[in-house]
Amino acid sequence: MIDRIVRSGGYGAVAVALACAAHAQTPTGCPVLGTVAAGRATLPGVALSLTRADGTASAPVDVTSTAVDGSYVLEAPDTGSYVVKAERHPVPMI
Repeated sequence: MIDRIVRSGGYGAVAVALACAAHAQTPTGCPVLGTVAAGRATLPGVALSLTRADGTASAPVDVTSTAVDGSYVLEAPDTGSYVVKAERHPVPMI
């Protein structure tokens, strides 16, 4: 398992945990999970995308948004290097 915190924008951090099983015969997906937070406050509703780091595909391999507790799960289709991008869209004022 690899854990790391990645700064995203100016508002918070994305905690990433990768738990991949190394199977030589049958490659499987790899869950990418974590929490988006600003300081101690978790951030719900943050849009996340997972793309290949080598740029071989322009479209994300998975997308999701954070739950009410700031948690998320993305699925990497196989082993490799990926980039998690987080974007928070402002709530319109009424």
